Formats: sequence, structure tokens, C-alpha cells
Amino acid sequence: MAIVLQFDFKHKGPWGKVKANNLKTHAESITREPGFIWKIWTENSKT
Repeated sequence: MAIVLQFDFKHKGPWGKVKANNLKTHAESITREPGFIWKIWTENSKT
């Protein structure tokens, strides 16, 4: 069974490449979770 899990949370910045670099270690650790297949990171600086 496929499951899609989405998290939305408020974030005051930084955005773009700075944000991506700051969260790289966290993103890499998520990929080591059992059964994990893929992830998509999105951002919306206006919300």
C-alpha cells in the first residue's frame, strides 16, 4: 500500500539555496528511514 504523508509548517526563512543547504543533513537522514522511497521539498515564502 502506498502512503503519501505531507507536512506543512510555518517557516520565516531563509529561503532558496540557503534553506536547502541548511536542511541538507536533515533531509539526508530522512532517506535512511525503513521503507522510505522518495521525498519532495516545497516552499512558499508567501504563506
